[in-house]
Amino acid sequence: MGFLLFGYDQGVMGSLLTLPTFRNTFESIDTTRYPDRATFQGFVIAIYEIGCLAGALSTMYVGDRIGRRKTIFIGCTIMIVGAIIQASSFSVGQLIVGRIVTGVGNGMNTATVPMWQSECAKSKDRGKLVMIQGALITGGICISYWIDFGFFFIKNSSVSWRFPIAFQIIFPLFILPFILRLPESPRWLLKTGDIQEAARVFSSLDEVPVNDPTIVYEVNEISESLEKERNDATNKSKFGLLFIQGETKNFHRTCLAVWSQIMQQITGINLITYYAGTIFENYIGMSPLNSRILAAANGTEYFIASWIAFYTIERFGRRKLMLFGAAGQAFSMAILTGTTWAASPKNTNNSSAGVAAAVFLFIFNTFFAVGWLGMTWLYPAEITPLNIRAASNGLSTAANWSFNFMVVMITPIAFENIDYYTYTIFAVINLLMVPTVYYFYPETAGRSLEEMDKIFELSNTSTPWDVVKIARELPYESQTREQDIEKASHAMVACDVPLCSTMGKEILQAGGNAADAAITVALCIGSINSHSSGIGGGAIILSKRGSDVISIDAREMAPAGAFKDMYEHEGDGEGIGAGDILSKIGGLSIAIPGELAGLYKLFKTHGSGDLSWAKLIEPVIKLNRDGFECSELLEDVIGKQNMILDLIPSIKSNWDFIFNNKGKTLKQGDWIKRTNYANTLELIAQNGYSPNTTFPWKNYDPKYDIVETHGTAHFSIVDKDDNAISFTTTVNLLFGSMIYDPVTGIILNDEMDDFSRPKLSNAFNLTPSIFNFIKPYRRPLSSMAPTIIINNNKTELVIGAAGGSRITSAILQAIVRIVYGGNNLLEAIGFPRMHHQLIPQHVMIENLTMFDQEFVGVREELEGMGHEFVETGPLTAMNGIRRVEEKLQGVCDWWRKRGEADGY
Repeated sequence: MGFLLFGYDQGVMGSLLTLPTFRNTFESIDTTRYPDRATFQGFVIAIYEIGCLAGALSTMYVGDRIGRRKTIFIGCTIMIVGAIIQASSFSVGQLIVGRIVTGVGNGMNTATVPMWQSECAKSKDRGKLVMIQGALITGGICISYWIDFGFFFIKNSSVSWRFPIAFQIIFPLFILPFILRLPESPRWLLKTGDIQEAARVFSSLDEVPVNDPTIVYEVNEISESLEKERNDATNKSKFGLLFIQGETKNFHRTCLAVWSQIMQQITGINLITYYAGTIFENYIGMSPLNSRILAAANGTEYFIASWIAFYTIERFGRRKLMLFGAAGQAFSMAILTGTTWAASPKNTNNSSAGVAAAVFLFIFNTFFAVGWLGMTWLYPAEITPLNIRAASNGLSTAANWSFNFMVVMITPIAFENIDYYTYTIFAVINLLMVPTVYYFYPETAGRSLEEMDKIFELSNTSTPWDVVKIARELPYESQTREQDIEKASHAMVACDVPLCSTMGKEILQAGGNAADAAITVALCIGSINSHSSGIGGGAIILSKRGSDVISIDAREMAPAGAFKDMYEHEGDGEGIGAGDILSKIGGLSIAIPGELAGLYKLFKTHGSGDLSWAKLIEPVIKLNRDGFECSELLEDVIGKQNMILDLIPSIKSNWDFIFNNKGKTLKQGDWIKRTNYANTLELIAQNGYSPNTTFPWKNYDPKYDIVETHGTAHFSIVDKDDNAISFTTTVNLLFGSMIYDPVTGIILNDEMDDFSRPKLSNAFNLTPSIFNFIKPYRRPLSSMAPTIIINNNKTELVIGAAGGSRITSAILQAIVRIVYGGNNLLEAIGFPRMHHQLIPQHVMIENLTMFDQEFVGVREELEGMGHEFVETGPLTAMNGIRRVEEKLQGVCDWWRKRGEADGY
């Protein structure tokens, strides 16, 4: 409705300028009898844009202070006042004041409505919804043209022009009672810190419960984006933020937003919108009646054509429509140059040329409606970050109105002085817009607003055109999230790494069973997510083949020379206790790896026998030789551990695979090749399992600081014969002991820290136990809990988690949600979790739990009993497979670890 009002205001004056009653009231802008007054007429009409400019600029300061709805409310109120002033005018001065006031209100609305719409809409619907706004602009123009036409027949009464101007009051009167009942922008609410209200709005907009995992993910993604923007914005004013580059590229994005609005105006569209009736009458030579009929018909066709964009915006994207529109507009303006020259009474006075000129005014409108009408109200809101969105939209909208003023102001003057060559200028401008869009404007279709933040963060400041390539090549997160529950009829693999899920599925399709696929998947995860698993670590494997169920304890064991007090007498005692360090980092933290032995036992006991040991390892060897992309997760953990490596240059020199070819630590999208690891896997494939665990003595000496985080992975598999695998693997903390052998490419565990040591808790704050003290060949305490639930010998659920001591409580909560809470697998895995152990004496609760009203109630009850809660980030990452009505459903913790299931 706000943009229907905008369109009406744009079009209403065009046919009033030549009405006798209007010219008699405002003689100083009558160009029919006084052509030399064209400049002043242009000024009076264009002064509206100055008001719009002021209104748009005001939102830079008002928009984020009072919110989107209140800004629109104020804008509509101001427009009502302006319309009353205009409709009651008896002098040009009063008309000018009225147009300025109306413009201020419209400027506030046009800067705010598209931003509000974009912030509330789903990425797949955002373009369509804003295209409806564009269509409503033309709807308003269409209404204004037909009302002007209808009142043209009222002779000798100022009602013929006062009513069309006053009629615009109807639109804001409709908006005002409803606007404050509509939801506020959830992104603005997050910016102001109102997280729970933002979650409720997202819940209403997406029609899902407030504690749905997709809501949790979206709120966290926006919060992370806001945090980055705040870090870039230190000590900057609201206006100053627009001009910083930094990681968020604010200036680059503001320039694109501003220039897109400028390009919309310099297409020449308002040459037609404001002066259609005048052009038909004075420059193509039609009668007053025919000119008004054609102007109204032009507005109607414009309105119909604007709906084309609604159906094509998400299918073809923003760029293609802008390119199509600009090229078509250039062609139309070029034809108009020739046809208006031929139609002019000064030249050939060719009536056929006049008809052709009229037709190409219609054609120009069509191209503009498809490519540029709604696009520039959508695009700036899509590419600017949240913390400057209001300011940037205000500035870009102000640019729109500035150039709108310029075009409307110079159009009468241009026609008066260079006549039909006016069209030539616009033809050239439109032609130049084609390469501008092609080289500088990235595609935004299908992207969340936060995805656009990431695209610009990855771009190079000195080469602004590379953002187009990045947008073209970066995977769509929204498409990944929409997969949510992977469904399959025959078999399913669910793990932390999407590529490994697919690799496991391919083994199953090649005739392998669940155990075969598990070998490939485990080695694949150890290659890509080397920080959390690998043959240098250990595992617990639960395998079901037919009615036979086995558990393989492939955890690490203490070496032969290990003893209970081995960490109490090491180190110089400076700083943090040296013994505490040595159990976590360096050679003395390494336990005898067990994963490879477990995989080989699984192959021998539950393997299909149809695929050889070497055949199962071949895909992983190829993966490491050919290389793979660094993931967002790997970039994050390398960044965390690199500062540890910086403390130990002698160790860091071996970690060649975590650096790119420029010597910088790997970033998302960088290509990784682990040739040495591929060679090791090739030896294992050819020779089978060997228990040799000897490494150079110098690997056992380093001393450095503690890393408080975990390095574990889990995956689940069910094959076509209902065989199942639940497999949890670990190197304990991130990158285990931090010992990386550059010859074999193996990263070794620090599982010795899972043993109890007198007087010291381990990395997960588990208190010492005499039953877990170090002994040669003893396996340490483990919280790994791979789970298979069977009903009547049929696999019902396979589930497991990574997350250290929090694993068991996480799996239990998921099972309780499914069995007793009626949750589906997506809800059980995605919903927030809590955890408690003896020490520390508080309950850890994920800070996502504010979205789960059940959790809020449980927390309040427990706090009433005296329990203390500490909010934390994600506690565990989980995945699982569930059988529902003979179909397999696979879900991975995409929100916490970017996992993804695959099946067939």
